[in-house]
Amino acid sequence: MASVQTDSNPLTALVARAALRQLAEQLSLEYAGAVAPGRVLRLVLATGHRLRRQGYTADQVLSVTKSAVRADLTTLIGASLSSGSLTPAAG
Repeated sequence: MASVQTDSNPLTALVARAALRQLAEQLSLEYAGAVAPGRVLRLVLATGHRLRRQGYTADQVLSVTKSAVRADLTTLIGASLSSGSLTPAAG
């Protein structure tokens, strides 16, 4: 099993949280009209927090969170489309 490093430095945690918020803003723009920005933010923060608790480094958290959230959002949109519950974005 690979060893994981945890960083208890409050500054590092603050920077990581800011980076997660920036990632949430980026993904909100990418998925605008399909998913509510608040939902994207909650998903990014929850995923990032879970990964940090599991011992991922800050760089790993960002990379894995981005991939995981994109996969979750794609699944969410697909499920919404198949159930007919997604309303088209006003344009």
